[in-house]
Amino acid sequence: MNTSEAFLFLLLGYCATVAVEIPVLLVGLAPKHNRQTKLSAGLLLTAFTYPIVVLVLPILVMQPWGSPLKV
Repeated sequence: MNTSEAFLFLLLGYCATVAVEIPVLLVGLAPKHNRQTKLSAGLLLTAFTYPIVVLVLPILVMQPWGSPLKV
């Protein structure tokens, strides 16, 4: 996977993850949190964690096992 493919995957995966995560947070978070807080939590939680999962972890996990990862 080259750099442009990784960032395209990042963008599309982010949108898909947010589409799944926001409904879960809307239903699962306590009623004391308003809708605005739940929506921003869905966007920000994914924004902070998804780039690490997609861009950093594959490099850290695959290189020790000798996998030729092309980034």
